[in-house]
Amino acid sequence: MLAVFGTYRSIRHAKAIHAYTRGVTAFRNGDYPKAAENLDMAINWMPEDANFQDLGAYYRGYECYSNRDAKGALLWFQKSLKFNPESPETALMVCLAQRKVAFEAKDYEGYFRASEALVEADNHSAESVQAMAPAWACRYVISGNAEYRLKALACLKEARELGVSEEEDASWVESWVNLMLNRKIILSFQDYWYSIGKGSQDSETFG
Repeated sequence: MLAVFGTYRSIRHAKAIHAYTRGVTAFRNGDYPKAAENLDMAINWMPEDANFQDLGAYYRGYECYSNRDAKGALLWFQKSLKFNPESPETALMVCLAQRKVAFEAKDYEGYFRASEALVEADNHSAESVQAMAPAWACRYVISGNAEYRLKALACLKEARELGVSEEEDASWVESWVNLMLNRKIILSFQDYWYSIGKGSQDSETFG
């Protein structure tokens, strides 16, 4: 009886590892739905494995995030973080999802706090510092406090000094922030793209 159980467990483990490997490969290839599907299979074979649970939640979160479902992404990333609280990658994605959820809810203070958390989670990277600029811009539009406008511009300047990406998306973030500052309106990055006739283009920036 023990031998039969051992054989069954070995088969389960082999099938789970195979599904896990396919999932990791799919994720690296940018196929997030397939990645999540394969991790679900791995979890079905070995539901007791916390690593599979962690990665399965992370991949579901990434799938939601790539489909602009910030609320769904946040729930999955938070679940992933419970399995692995020390994961810097998951902590970063939680911050990114929180920013989007807050902005979509017009909770601009929440957006600001999540942006601050992003800077810390991403080790004060050029991209995360640049992401503080729209948060300061929102504060400026709401309050009219000129100091907040200067803070937004200072973040853009610091991001350039830190070596923010020279790709086109990064320069558009600056244009977006400057438009909000100059017109004193709060506009999402996507709506900004629509306003200049480029809304069909996707963005992977921290905007």
